[in-house]
Amino acid sequence: MVSRPRGPSRRNPSPPDREGREGRGGRSGRGPARKAAGTVDALVERTVELGGDVRELGAVLREALEDKLEDLIDAAAEAGARGRDQLAEGREDVESYVVRHPVRTMLFAAGAGIAIGLLLRRS
Repeated sequence: MVSRPRGPSRRNPSPPDREGREGRGGRSGRGPARKAAGTVDALVERTVELGGDVRELGAVLREALEDKLEDLIDAAAEAGARGRDQLAEGREDVESYVVRHPVRTMLFAAGAGIAIGLLLRRS
């Protein structure tokens, strides 16, 4: 004679719970699942919020960087204009000196040429 175990069989699953899932049927087991589902939902919602915050921050940073870049471009243009003006003034000063002191200028140019020639010959 074969003896059968008393109580629910291991082959027969527990009756389905209210949501159609097989399980123990009672409240035990559903609490942690609901809590986990709620946690996941909260994480998804927070992730979406953070994504929006990151996009906003990116837009603010982009605008700030564009403003700074415009300022740098303007400053570079002004510096270039000042440099051209100073170069033009320097050229005018040199031309004026050459006109006022032609002999000195020729002697200076000759001395510079000789010095450069001696340096190049030694190399």
